[in-house]
Formats: sequence, C-alpha cells, structure tokens
Amino acid sequence: LGLLVWQDFMFACCAYPADDADFMENVRAEARDQVRRLHHRACLALWCGNNELEEEHVEWGRVEWESGKPMPEAPYKALFDVLLPGVVAEEDGVTPYWPSSDHTPGEGRAKWNDDRAGDAHSWGVWFGNQPIETQRGWTFRFMSEFGFQSYPEPRTVACYTAQEDRGLINWIMDYHQRSAPGNQTIYKYLLAWFPVPGDFDSSLWMTQLIQALCVQVAAEHARRIQGRMDGLLYWQINDLWPAPTWSSVDVYGRWKVLQYLSRRFFSPVLVSLLENHADSTMALHVSNHRRETLRARLHWNIATLQGDVLEEGSEEVDVPAQSNREIRVLDCSAHRFRGGRLFLPLEIQKHRDIPTGEDRNLAVWARVEENGAEISRNLGFFAKPKYLRLSPPRIQVEIGEDAEGARVDLSADVCAPWTRLELSTKDAVFSDNFFHLGPGFPVRVRVPGITASELAEELRVVPLVENFERPSP
Repeated sequence: LGLLVWQDFMFACCAYPADDADFMENVRAEARDQVRRLHHRACLALWCGNNELEEEHVEWGRVEWESGKPMPEAPYKALFDVLLPGVVAEEDGVTPYWPSSDHTPGEGRAKWNDDRAGDAHSWGVWFGNQPIETQRGWTFRFMSEFGFQSYPEPRTVACYTAQEDRGLINWIMDYHQRSAPGNQTIYKYLLAWFPVPGDFDSSLWMTQLIQALCVQVAAEHARRIQGRMDGLLYWQINDLWPAPTWSSVDVYGRWKVLQYLSRRFFSPVLVSLLENHADSTMALHVSNHRRETLRARLHWNIATLQGDVLEEGSEEVDVPAQSNREIRVLDCSAHRFRGGRLFLPLEIQKHRDIPTGEDRNLAVWARVEENGAEISRNLGFFAKPKYLRLSPPRIQVEIGEDAEGARVDLSADVCAPWTRLELSTKDAVFSDNFFHLGPGFPVRVRVPGITASELAEELRVVPLVENFERPSP
C-alpha cells in the first residue's frame, strides 16, 4: 500500500500569537529544522501550514486582536502566508505548500469546505450522526479528513484491561475513549448495519468492520466521481496509545479491518457496485488509477447467498488512465421480486433499510481479471448485512509453503462475506484479510514470517456469522 505524506507543521485547532516577534522567530527556527529533516523523503507530497485554523480560528477582515476572539487576519497571514511558505521555498523548493487544511484558495477563504475548490473535512457521519450512505453525496474536490472510530483487536485491549474490565459499559473502556460520544456512536452505527455481536471479542472485531465500511463507502464514491474529487485521505493511520480511535493500525502495529480494506479500495484498479433501491439496479464501475489504459475483463453474477447463480455475464473493458467508467447497470428487479412483492405498511415503506422481496438472499458479485488473474473483487447487496440470511459456511482450508513462504488457500460452499483470519499468539500482516468467499470465489493468502507448520497451529478462520448472538432454540 503506497503512502503519500500530507505533512502538517505544528499548528492545529487554536489561535497563535503571530504578532509576537520572539514567537515568530522561534517558529522560523523550528520550521527550518523540520523542513531540512524531512524534505528529502520520497513520500512527501505537500507541506501544510496548519490543521483547521481557517475553519473556526480566524476572523477574516479583522486586523486587531480582541480578547476571547479568534486570530485576526493579518497575524494569521503573516505566519501561514508569509513565514512558513518562505521557509519551505528556501529549504525545500520542490514540494508544494498549502496554508491550512481545510482551505479554499483565492478570495473564498472564509468559506471553508467549499465543494468547488480546495480541500474539505467532513465529520457528518461521526459527529453529525448522518447515515454512512450520505457520503455518496459528496462533490468536494479533495477530501482531506473524515473517518470513524473502532476498538483495537482483543489482544491489544487485553494489554490495558483486566478480565473484569472487558465489557462494553466499563470505566476503563470509557477512560480510554477521547471522543465524548465515541462509544455510543460506534455501537449506534454498528447496530444499524449488523446484528448484536455474540461476545466481547466479537464486538471489538465488528467495530473495526463498521469503521472500515464507513470509509469504504466514501472511498468508492470518490473513485466513481474521479475528475470531480481527485483526492481522499481518511483520519487516521496509527495510534499513540491503546484505545478506541480513528486509526487503521493500532499502537502495536496490528492492522485493523480498515487497513486491509484500504488495500482494496485504494488499489490502482477497483471494481465497485452501487445499488439503487428505487429502480432495482446495481451499477458496476471500474476505476483505473494507473498511468495507462486498463484492458481487462469484467465478470459478474447475481446469485443467492447459497450460491445458486441466477444470472451472469462478462465483457471486455477499456478504462482510460486516471478515470472511472460505469461498465454496466444490472436490472435486478426480476430477482428482487421473484417471490412476489411484499406489501408493507406505508411508514415501513419509507425506510429503505427494511428490505423487501428477496433482498435478504441476494448478492451481486463482480471481479476484474487481467491476463487471467483477478486484480479486483467486490460484492454488493440490496439489504444491510444484519438482514442477510447468511448460512454458516463450510470453509475448505489448505495450508502450504513455497519459495514465497507460507500460504493458505480458502474456499466456501456458500456466500461468506468479510471472512476473518487470526493467529492465536503471533503477529503477522496477511496479504489479505476480511475478504469475500463464495462458490467460485476462492482466496489465496500469504502469511510472512511464519512456517506452514506454525500457521497450521496458529490459524483461526472466522466467517462473519460466527460473530453474532444465536437465537435460543
């Protein structure tokens, strides 16, 4: 997974005394040291003056300081429009400088988050309680900050809790939460998408999955409107301490679900699916971030969750460099309502989350193959995962070893979305995890730093359905 660094200086979310000469000289010295230290890094994409000062900590048009007010315009510009870009020009001279994130360039600086120019931050889901799908309405040019929290995995949580602390409502769990509504927000969205987890460990894993899906929905939308939105950064990658946070890698370097899924939705070639309940269609998009035209084959099928294929097809696709194409729109109405239309009370009909007809047993698979090798796979539904009639899968597991190291081959007899691999005591970054298995959709996973015999002893394969409470007989 490639990484470009958007390097902020040391300023964020408050006013600074930029009319004080000693303070400004200290800033100049510190900035010079940091630019000299970092400017040669190949991953450095941009120097950013500050985080979110223009959003609420500057009063444009005011020159003099007033007690209790944000920064006046003049000292703000002296620091972020003159001093810092001057240091960057002197000590770097190559990497671009951007005064603030979020920022609207030109005369529109007072209108931060303008969707016509500059970069934007959006916390409508996390802090605004908006549905995850509202991110599909974004038209920003560059989304530089958004995200969702999750807990670290059970082994990390065990490092800061005693056995009696491992519960959802607990002083220690709340103490490690830095966002006031955080724990309640996590579970609100989790239960909007998934059934109640069956135990504490499953709850931790499922918070990671809902975090990843929140970011995936936004990222796939950004890929589909490439040319309008040409950049997307989620907050955040890593952690300072073990806690529920917005990170995709925990404090011990253990990858969360988001880090694995980001490999897929930020992959140079991505197939994504967009459902439309109103007209019963599923649009298939292929996004190409390569420097050259993609020539490949798109395969798709509409199937039951038990693996019965209802309709399928494939076609050659040409997608120009740095673009997205809607390849095909599948009419799924015959399959959604093949058992007849289910008439619901008017108030229930208004809630699109309540599936009708055969939605609970319907999946749309899509994959892109290049020279016979799969380079992208995705899965779409018309129902939220909590409504799906998922059956416990029989997963075939074959462990082997070759010149590239240990590997595991997996296949399933029914649809098994977001299947998880775990190691009981060792840490490893799998080549893939939380993947979709199903009839005709096997997966091979590489596991570095471990032998095949160790992998056989350590490996646990967990299908999604094992995470949830079971109804009493």
